Amino acid sequence: MDGEVEFAVLCFVVRSFEALGAAAFSTASCTILIDQFPDDIGTVFVSFCLIFWQRMFIIVNLFLISYMQPGLEIRNRKSGVNDA
Repeated sequence: MDGEVEFAVLCFVVRSFEALGAAAFSTASCTILIDQFPDDIGTVFVSFCLIFWQRMFIIVNLFLISYMQPGLEIRNRKSGVNDA
């Protein structure tokens, strides 16, 4: 890629396809759960949401803990100078 505009457009296109896939996955998951457990929909959705949010909580916290480790250096790609 030669320019910043092309990079931004391609990032937007990739993110759009990613969002479309995530929406399809979520819709399919809910449909399958409703089909398999028609009598206990509330219980299934609550457990499904709890598992999802627990994973998100753990992933974000692990990222933050690993990011805030002492000695981490972030190198500026253009100038080659350490920002940290």
